[in-house]
Amino acid sequence: MIFPTLLRCRSPLFLVPSFRSTCTLAPVPRHRLLLSRLSLHFTPTRLSNATHRDIRGSSSSWRRPPRPDWLDSLDSKFIFYAIIAVNAGVYLAWTLAMQTYRTTGDGTLLRFMLDNFRVDMRNVTSGRIWTLLTSCFSHMEASHALFNGLTFYFMAPSVMQLLGNRHFLVLYFLGGISASLASLGWNRFYRHENVSSLGASGAIMATIALYSCAFPRNTFLIFFVIPCPAWVFLPGVLVYDGWRSFSDQRTRTDTPGHVGGLVSGIGYYLWRVALRR
Repeated sequence: MIFPTLLRCRSPLFLVPSFRSTCTLAPVPRHRLLLSRLSLHFTPTRLSNATHRDIRGSSSSWRRPPRPDWLDSLDSKFIFYAIIAVNAGVYLAWTLAMQTYRTTGDGTLLRFMLDNFRVDMRNVTSGRIWTLLTSCFSHMEASHALFNGLTFYFMAPSVMQLLGNRHFLVLYFLGGISASLASLGWNRFYRHENVSSLGASGAIMATIALYSCAFPRNTFLIFFVIPCPAWVFLPGVLVYDGWRSFSDQRTRTDTPGHVGGLVSGIGYYLWRVALRR
């Protein structure tokens, strides 16, 4: 049988940051002043460099300056559109696989996609550990891919500008893998089900969480309509998805994965931005 397990998707609320951004009041801490200079457009500025501590004293005079990171030397647009392109490519591969199976009965490509681009306990215990990450670029339905793609399109540029390319990729991969692990653990040890999961929203939730922590007074427009300040949205969606993880076992939304992505984004903000400023 081609689909042996229940499949859940990771789909966040569609939201965009409002251009009615918060104003900062004096006196402003240094790290907040840096954050307030960010816009929703790509610029060549790398504000992450401003968060590094200067090494002073006699012992620093003989040290070599750090080598520039090749990822951070790339145009941010390249990383941004590469992530979108990978998600689109995997979606097209799913579409081709299902269409081939329906028309010819050949399930070879579909089996390959099921084994390598969704995460479940069977794949992980079979040694396909990479599905913890590849499932985070995987969408089987057009609405799911579009939903996550639009959210990523509006949320990622500011976070990428804040962190730089390399640390943004760390955040994105960390959020996706954390979502996969949270989904696996929750379904194995709490629900006692073998549930498959896929979708980019765990990684996107991590991006949303870091943005909310960095810009707590900025306003999200949920579904382009409903205004919600970031400091209200983040704990609200965390509580909501946590509650649904316990109460709603028939949903197709992978709410434990959402929680895993949100928690990883908050943790990364505390480690990278707040604690190391």
